[in-house]
Amino acid sequence: MAYISNLHRLTYNRKTLKLLVEVPSHIHEKMIRIIDSGLNKIDFKLEDDIPGELWSYSTVYSGVSTKTMEFVLDYTKVVANGFTFDKQMAVIGEVAFSQTGDDSLERLKAAVEAYPEVLMVIMATIDESPSYHSPKYDSAASRILCQEDSVRSEVDFISSCPNLLTVDSRNRPTNIVVAGHCWCSISRVHLQVWVRSTEPIDIDINDPTLMAHGVSLINAHCS
Repeated sequence: MAYISNLHRLTYNRKTLKLLVEVPSHIHEKMIRIIDSGLNKIDFKLEDDIPGELWSYSTVYSGVSTKTMEFVLDYTKVVANGFTFDKQMAVIGEVAFSQTGDDSLERLKAAVEAYPEVLMVIMATIDESPSYHSPKYDSAASRILCQEDSVRSEVDFISSCPNLLTVDSRNRPTNIVVAGHCWCSISRVHLQVWVRSTEPIDIDINDPTLMAHGVSLINAHCS
């Protein structure tokens, strides 16, 4: 039942009988690309130190099935031995945006149970302030958008927030306001990283030699 597409992703918890339906957003996918870009730099370094025929790697969306859950991870990096083609799950990652971090932690714990050999686990939690809510009835945004004959295309919607189109990414806003309504306002990004020792990774561990975390605060606010 684990499945991912451009439209939705399903996670089923057999213990709670809960089905979680998620729709990946551009912000969600952007964070995955940032994580991948950082790990690719490590790959390039390893390529200089290890003969290319000894190893290969790939980044894939990986479906995971355990006794309690079926789901798809946001990010996985698989390393294979160049001679025997034995595969190892090297890195797994989750990005929590417009959802609770508990859901992502639950998936990561299940993934480590399924792949105890994993070397690194990454979790990014993107928070909004205020949290997203749809336009209120009879608000300016509601009146403007409901009067339109068709749903705006993505390009038309983004063009209504000109600062998003600026070439200089440093001046781009972290909040999106269209028709007077705040559709997104990112306040912080919290990163957590766990690494393996001689034992499988323990997500609940608080050992600073095996885990690290950091917060990037963003000065954004929608009134």
